[in-house]
Amino acid sequence: MSRVHVFLIIFIYIALILLTFYAAWFVTLSHVVGWPSPDDWKNFYSLAGVGVAAVSGIMGAWASFRNLAAQAKTSLDLERMKKVLEKSIPAYGSLFAAANTYYRALAPLETGSFSLDVIEIAEAKMKEAEGESLFVSDEYANVWNDFWQQARYTKEKVNKDLHTVEDRKKFWNEASKILAQALSEMRRLGQTHIQS
Repeated sequence: MSRVHVFLIIFIYIALILLTFYAAWFVTLSHVVGWPSPDDWKNFYSLAGVGVAAVSGIMGAWASFRNLAAQAKTSLDLERMKKVLEKSIPAYGSLFAAANTYYRALAPLETGSFSLDVIEIAEAKMKEAEGESLFVSDEYANVWNDFWQQARYTKEKVNKDLHTVEDRKKFWNEASKILAQALSEMRRLGQTHIQS
């Protein structure tokens, strides 16, 4: 609860107490001419006491309900956060594993080898893992998507345009740096998130 809320509650409480005293005075003493008798004062204090007790009870009940509502909200928020964390940590692992599999499927390009069937299996693993990107940070999801786009570009380029071993090796020399850097960034972001 913020300071403003605390001061507001105190202000309302004091205002209600003063209103209670005024109401007690109005009912018991306002019509008395001259100095009030001991019975008038007794009636005033009795009515004011009942009023103060009523105001205190109402404010106490209101504060209790407010605290219960805040606790219920906090419990719901904690439950939601727990569910997100239960999905978040495995999501980082699933996305990284799919990307790493794709990298390994493309890695034989280092020697000029290329198997579209193996790469398509890695592509399918990326598609399976894609839904997990909802449970990771936006930064991680962006790096993962950039990796995937670069890996797809590499697959298409090699499949359509690069038919010699030397062309593939030369192309992979540059593409592998970009993909490896993205994998390294994913590893760093994932570890940072899991440790925090």
